[in-house]
Amino acid sequence: MKCSGQRALLIALSLHVAHFCFSVQSPPWRPEELSLPAAKKRSPVFLLGPSHFLDRHLEEAKMESEVLGPHLRKLRGMDSMALEALPVFHSSTLRVLEEAYGCYSRTVLMVPNWYFGNRYVDSLVSDQLFHDLPPDAYNVVRERVKPMENEIMVRQGLSCLQHLASRFPDMKFIFWCMARRTLIPNHTSTVPLEGQYLQVSSRFRNNTLDVLQYSDRDTFTRHHMKDNNGHPKRQGYDLIFRLIESILP
Repeated sequence: MKCSGQRALLIALSLHVAHFCFSVQSPPWRPEELSLPAAKKRSPVFLLGPSHFLDRHLEEAKMESEVLGPHLRKLRGMDSMALEALPVFHSSTLRVLEEAYGCYSRTVLMVPNWYFGNRYVDSLVSDQLFHDLPPDAYNVVRERVKPMENEIMVRQGLSCLQHLASRFPDMKFIFWCMARRTLIPNHTSTVPLEGQYLQVSSRFRNNTLDVLQYSDRDTFTRHHMKDNNGHPKRQGYDLIFRLIESILP
């Protein structure tokens, strides 16, 4: 009986450990993996964005792409880097954009969800803009989507974008995630007013590629995305690249 009890305990512990291992999210990317394509392979445009440009979403939309390196794809003659759940305030955001701005004719940031990395909201209490964060899956922690925390996250993100716009005046922003969450007719968003689409596109007017330039609110929110997270349908990708092509010679 004693041996049977010990064996049962060992089995239970093994199952618990296995469950824990499969439950923990591994980082989808690490800062040390991030590098730009070799000079001879670069296109004129670099686009940094969140998960919208991951293979699974591109393939579903039947978007052809060429692998350039870890997290890097060439799409319609443009180089894109997809970093899932990238926080605006992550030091890698600044580092990658800084390097790209010096190498490419055009650099575009598809501004991620303000709330990515909100598990670290308590760290955003100093004047520091961009933070070195531990390798992590930076997905939104729902329990931390609260008015006070949301205000902090949006304020931090806006400060980071202001820094980017001042330092890299020709950089362009596409506020796709903000448009998805704040332009839906008759929908109340958790995003504070200063972080909503119409406000940020006005604040960064000289840097914004406006999704409403070739669409209207209803068409954008109903026909350009396949899910509530804003991942584009084929029509959505067409709109994104049309916006970028509008600034090319």
